[in-house]
Amino acid sequence: MKVLKAVLIVILFAAVSYVGWLFLPPQASLEKQTLDLDLNASFKLVGFRHNSGDPSLPLTYHYFITLEGEDVEDHTPFLITTDPFVKLKGSAENTLALLVNGKIDAYTNDVWVKQDDGILYHWYVSLDAKYVR
Repeated sequence: MKVLKAVLIVILFAAVSYVGWLFLPPQASLEKQTLDLDLNASFKLVGFRHNSGDPSLPLTYHYFITLEGEDVEDHTPFLITTDPFVKLKGSAENTLALLVNGKIDAYTNDVWVKQDDGILYHWYVSLDAKYVR
């Protein structure tokens, strides 16, 4: 009887674990880098394709301002769009102008980037958006 009880508990645990695994949300990940532009000596504009893992959702593209050689995994993108071909229209000392021809899911025009010495650098981003369905 004890053996039967132990076997049933193991089977129940395996079934619950399997059902829990089925209902886990898909892992979202940044995939291929689609944009890599130098803004000045130490900052870059980079873009990555983002796959949500849900086949019913379109691919989105996440854009970041980073330091040269810095990983973007810890940063929040300032622009999330369906346009893989965001164009840099112009860049000055701490401003940049972009052209987007896709749906914009998220956007912020104030971007703060922390430098290696701990000083925050402020970027102003302007956007020219043209979305046609």
